Amino acid sequence: MAAKPPAASREVVVAVHECLETLKTDKNAHNLGRAAKLLVKLAYLKTPNRVHIARQSDVIELLVKYLSHDKEFLRVLCAQALMIIAHENEACKTSMTKAGAVQPLCTLLKEGSDAKAKAMAARCICSLAEHHEANRKLFRDCCTDLKELLSQDGVDDRSRYAAAACLRRLDKHLAKGQLNEIIGMKQKKAPPLGNRPRGPAVTRRGDTRAPVRR
Repeated sequence: MAAKPPAASREVVVAVHECLETLKTDKNAHNLGRAAKLLVKLAYLKTPNRVHIARQSDVIELLVKYLSHDKEFLRVLCAQALMIIAHENEACKTSMTKAGAVQPLCTLLKEGSDAKAKAMAARCICSLAEHHEANRKLFRDCCTDLKELLSQDGVDDRSRYAAAACLRRLDKHLAKGQLNEIIGMKQKKAPPLGNRPRGPAVTRRGDTRAPVRR
């Protein structure tokens, strides 16, 4: 008989319940943000924590709800929480999209105030689409916005990487060369053999007479 997976500790269960109560009853965006941030921390620390949070359907529904909040920082925190909670949990990914996560994430990707906000939406979309064909199809329309983000100047490397990873996840037919072209990267070619700088031969005792045979 297979051993039962480890459960979340009592302290974690209590903390998640308190976060749920805050998400349910509090109207202050900063308090809601602190609750979402704590869920991020708990889910990131240990797999049993993440599994426990993923089983709380009310938590998932409220995080999805606040993806449409008028405060962008809260939308970004909720996207981060959903991204981590959904990791390697196909049922949870399905419940998130059924709860309505698709449209607000696409909106954050398209209309986010800066590259970092858009990149968090891309990370969440990438997580929801990983190993989940139905979700991948739901987010296919985001490819245009991801390409636009990658083509912009001044985008930091982390945001660019997040957008590129998401684009590769959504568009299975996108070749690496095409992605490099979209990003604007130039592949470094190795110099011709005749032009390579010649280093000193490896020798036994520092002398140049007898290179070591390999």
